[in-house]
Amino acid sequence: MAGASAYYVNSLEENNFKPNFDEVPEDIWKNCQLLILCSPSNPTGYCLEREDYIDLLNKADKYDFLVCSDECYTDIYESSKTPPTGLLECCDVSQPDSKAVVFHSLSKRSNLAGLRSGFISANESVIKDLLLYRTYHGVTLSLPTQMASKWAWEDTVHVEKNQKDYDKKYEVAISALKDLPEITRPNGGFYIWLNVHGDDQIFARQLYEKNNVIVLPGSYLAFQENNINPGKGYVRIAIVHETKIIEEALTAINDNFSAL
Repeated sequence: MAGASAYYVNSLEENNFKPNFDEVPEDIWKNCQLLILCSPSNPTGYCLEREDYIDLLNKADKYDFLVCSDECYTDIYESSKTPPTGLLECCDVSQPDSKAVVFHSLSKRSNLAGLRSGFISANESVIKDLLLYRTYHGVTLSLPTQMASKWAWEDTVHVEKNQKDYDKKYEVAISALKDLPEITRPNGGFYIWLNVHGDDQIFARQLYEKNNVIVLPGSYLAFQENNINPGKGYVRIAIVHETKIIEEALTAINDNFSAL
């Protein structure tokens, strides 16, 4: 887009899926204009910590780029634990020299993906540029959508209920994966990132053909960087349906995995 090229940072299981920013070459940092983060991660569920954000913000100051953090999964975490750290907790975006841009959405927090409603936090200069961009490329939300959004952002009761619902869903899902004791709930998000120890596309196709269960091959979610496709050999499982469906689907996944 606009003549830019992307450099992808791998998130590997051997590093607990933490993005390896240390492998990024110096010339990439020097030419960087936007660093795009997703925490909690889709699909791994890895959550960046405060020291990660601080380190990246320091790099942004040194090399003059914006740190754009997509945090739409930040409200989906185990209800008994503390929420994932966000970029807004690590800096003051109101400062004119702030390099932070934070994206939030109602799609996961409130199960309102259809509203296409969210917000962006950044310094005044960045917001002005975004406003100009949206003048030509954006669509204004209708008044009913804005009113529904206002209610959803102000209400926390439904968010807490949603978190407890996900507690039950993950409990059922992990219990169904009885032959995979190493599987645990990630720190954020609503996925299980399953290593199938084989061809992810074949596993997904056979699971659908045999059990009518759909998972997403991990190789479709990544690009090859440094001769590695970090999604290859994994499938993404969405833990979003009713518990009965989750139990049936994850039992089928467990049985297919055990039959490999």
